[in-house]
Amino acid sequence: MASAGKMVAFVNLKGGVGKSTFAGHMTWWLHEQGKRVALVDTDLQRSSSTWMQRANTDIRVFAFQDAKAFIKEVVPLREQFEMLIVDGPG
Repeated sequence: MASAGKMVAFVNLKGGVGKSTFAGHMTWWLHEQGKRVALVDTDLQRSSSTWMQRANTDIRVFAFQDAKAFIKEVVPLREQFEMLIVDGPG
């Protein structure tokens, strides 16, 4: 059995502080370093996942509407990737 991947979450109670921007850039940088990385967008604005999809990369992007769905899927995702970058809501 493979070990679960690591997870970094960008969170803050306030919106507009750069969470989505940092999440997108961190995901891109890790991908460029050869890591198996995915972006997990839990922000209802979907900025980071929209930007990543527009960039036409082969980086996997997952978006969740609510915390229950995210909690249910996070363990299987951690088993698929070396690193998950999570963009949290404001």
